[in-house]
Amino acid sequence: MTTVTTSGVLLATAPILVGIISWACYRRNQQPHPEVIDSCQPIAGVPGARILIMLSQIFVPLVTSLSLVTDRNWLLSLSFSWQIRGIGFVIAALGLGLFVVAKRQLGSNYSPCYDAVVPREIVRSGVYAFIRNPIYTANLTMICAAFLISGSLWVLAVFVSMVWLYRKTAIIEELSLTASLPVYFEYRAETGRFLPKARALRRI
Repeated sequence: MTTVTTSGVLLATAPILVGIISWACYRRNQQPHPEVIDSCQPIAGVPGARILIMLSQIFVPLVTSLSLVTDRNWLLSLSFSWQIRGIGFVIAALGLGLFVVAKRQLGSNYSPCYDAVVPREIVRSGVYAFIRNPIYTANLTMICAAFLISGSLWVLAVFVSMVWLYRKTAIIEELSLTASLPVYFEYRAETGRFLPKARALRRI
């Protein structure tokens, strides 16, 4: 069994802090702006999306933190080197930064994917000039980073589940937005769903 050290405990708090910050950002203005609710129609969500997202917000940081202080068999952890884990911490920080920036830039047009509505306008500036769903990209980035840190196959399973959820959600949202906002068709052609298109990067 791994010996619990002070440095290990300190490192283990990092995934918990990332989870708390992510959760706090989701909770802040989680409901769409009243004007958005009044003026726009809802978008059908994927059944069970709210539960899956909430579980991932709790489960992933918890398993990642535990993997840094113990090697219990039930964690199903692969033996990753500390170099790989260090890369994971860097990627997690980048993912969290993208999440905070993307949600801030979306402003009052934000609505959670499990309770989404058609926004009043399409945000096409900042990170949204390159990616249509940067919040989904940020969340997947942080879960991928958690896998590199923990090596846990449980976290990998969550990552695969969230890729499925976000892909299905994005397709549903894009169909609804294209039907409701004609300008979205042009926006969709210019940007990537989760990663920037090459021609979009050339505009930098």
